[in-house]
Amino acid sequence: MTWVSGAAQAGWSCVPGVGLFRVRGLSPGERANYTAAGERCRGDSGELAHVLSEVRTAGLAALMGEKGRDDKNRTVGPASRAYVDLADTAKEGLFVTSADEPLDCFPFRAWAPGEPRHRLPDDDCVVLQRRPGPGAGAGAGAPGGGGGGAWAVTDCRRKLPFICELYPGPGSGGDCDQEDEDAREACLSLRRLQGSPEDRCEGWDILAVPPAQPTTTAAPITPEYHDEDEQYGEGAGQGEQGDEEDEDDTVDAGRVSKRSAAALGGGR
Repeated sequence: MTWVSGAAQAGWSCVPGVGLFRVRGLSPGERANYTAAGERCRGDSGELAHVLSEVRTAGLAALMGEKGRDDKNRTVGPASRAYVDLADTAKEGLFVTSADEPLDCFPFRAWAPGEPRHRLPDDDCVVLQRRPGPGAGAGAGAPGGGGGGAWAVTDCRRKLPFICELYPGPGSGGDCDQEDEDAREACLSLRRLQGSPEDRCEGWDILAVPPAQPTTTAAPITPEYHDEDEQYGEGAGQGEQGDEEDEDDTVDAGRVSKRSAAALGGGR
């Protein structure tokens, strides 16, 4: 995997205790279907963001609520939903990550009301949906509350924003004692990324994520809301009110998810 240079790291945000992430595809022309989104994250030395914990779901939903910069360095966003690393394209109902980690191995759930549902054959890929404002019955920072988020499935061919998670770089031994200042800074940056999530956040702008509040139920609480996809193909993907751009729900009929390709004999 190619190491990301210091210049390329611009635009990555640190979620404390979790890692470095970037919301991409905030401009309509830069959005991607699920397969292409994963490829672009891997091109940035990462993968679609792992979302299978409460702190990750809350932190990434908060990150989606921030304005960001697109590939042309224009201020854009925020995003109302984005692809994350979870899909059931290989077997209906068996949600797995790109590392073949089954959802069943994780106790946390943040499904939106009525999810996961499969109205169409390609409704197999998971998006994180941001719900701004305090959610009824949910504590600040809990999924669905105080700007928290919830999971939903969508057609993998839709072109949407997506969240990339930066992987640590390759190992490097010794101290960062290079005489060249740029080389030393690059070394220090690499060492931060190799360490714990707290170490990775050192020196980065910290994204303030409110601590998750305990609930009395085993499953996280999510608020009731109207599904934006009810009119699938007829105005689907409308953005939220305000200065947020509408999402491009263009369906790319020529692309399938990587797991669909694997199931058809294409391999991983």
